[in-house]
Amino acid sequence: MAERLEKMQAEIDRSEDDRKALKAIAARASELETEVFRRQHDLQSSMSECEDNREELQKLTGECEALKQSNREKKSKIDDLEKEMDLAILQMKKSEAETGKRIQLLQEEVKASVSTKEKLKQAKQDVETLKSSLED
Repeated sequence: MAERLEKMQAEIDRSEDDRKALKAIAARASELETEVFRRQHDLQSSMSECEDNREELQKLTGECEALKQSNREKKSKIDDLEKEMDLAILQMKKSEAETGKRIQLLQEEVKASVSTKEKLKQAKQDVETLKSSLED
């Protein structure tokens, strides 16, 4: 009987040790459950933030493409205006050259006209001189 009591006492001691171990395991399981819950919450927050960032990226990408298109259009307009300006400069130079030629021709005509007028005046004087010498 003493032997049987010792066996029972040993079994009680083992049960007590097992109970302590189970209590420690339950406490750790509770800690781990809390950690899992926190991690799941963090994951959901991160996924939500990731989605927000993706949407922002799409928005910014769209805006960037719009700006690129606007820049291409402005560059095209600038190129067109530069071509128009070059053409206008060429036309102006051509017009200046034509105007210069006309002025030169007019100056030559004026000189010729002045020369002809002087010759006519001289001829008139010569005629007057001849007339007066014939009358004498």
